Amino acid sequence: MPDTEPRKLFSWLTEDDTPPLGFAAVQPVFQNEATSRKAELAQGKPRNDLNERLTDQGEIARGGMSSIRRVFNHNLLRQEAMKALDPRMAIDSGEVLRFLEEAQITGQLDHPNIPPVHEVGVDASGIHYFTMKLVEGRTLEEMLADPRFSPLDDLKLFHVLQVFIKVCQGLAFAHSRGVVHCDLKPENVMVGSFGQVYVMDWGIARLVHRDRPSGTSPEVRTGVGRARAAAQGTGVGGRGGGWAGEARGGGGGGGGRGPPPAGAPAPAPGPPAGWGPGGGPATAPPTRAR
Repeated sequence: MPDTEPRKLFSWLTEDDTPPLGFAAVQPVFQNEATSRKAELAQGKPRNDLNERLTDQGEIARGGMSSIRRVFNHNLLRQEAMKALDPRMAIDSGEVLRFLEEAQITGQLDHPNIPPVHEVGVDASGIHYFTMKLVEGRTLEEMLADPRFSPLDDLKLFHVLQVFIKVCQGLAFAHSRGVVHCDLKPENVMVGSFGQVYVMDWGIARLVHRDRPSGTSPEVRTGVGRARAAAQGTGVGGRGGGWAGEARGGGGGGGGRGPPPAGAPAPAPGPPAGWGPGGGPATAPPTRAR
């Protein structure tokens, strides 16, 4: 059972502490409490109320659009990641639709190498959220940057190639469902301590058979699209956090992507990265679910 003091699930939204700008994340942990906990059983009936089912265990990552938090599911006795839309963003119906699309697209990609979405909904206060598998481990980027890794070491190269094969299998499945990731890079591949491999961050995925109803353009929401728009003088939408990423529980320092790609212009002005006291309800943990 969690050793943190239980508190109302969304109470952190009204706490009188201003979160830092950008992303705040837990320190990288490869083998931690979530992966080492022994299986157990609980007595009593399953809990129905959201605030009774899930206990907040702290922030994993924060972006301009949403926050990702670690929560404990009392019905299933496991930790999960919860991602919630900033209430100020929920005023924009387009942002709500994009948030829902991310949950629905990821949730339909039922594959061992894609993190599963468990639940999507709106709480009694109007907070849009979805929960997903809390992915523990480190990124492929960190594995390749490890000074102990060398492509000349056959065993280490073999392990990395196994990761690559699993990534390809996950993407092949997504492509068979008409979904293109649009942001694949080593930073968005998580490797668990028992060989699990997950392709993370499907927030700007494109549907090949139709446009997303929200009109989300992966080009515009990435550095390449911003740079192209700036060069053409067309500009991009006024949303901040264009590089905001997905939820991860361990590894690599953060639930969001890092700074914009080299040479890309700064994101267009948008709402502050954190929401202060009285900002209304919202939560979220996917995982560095980062």
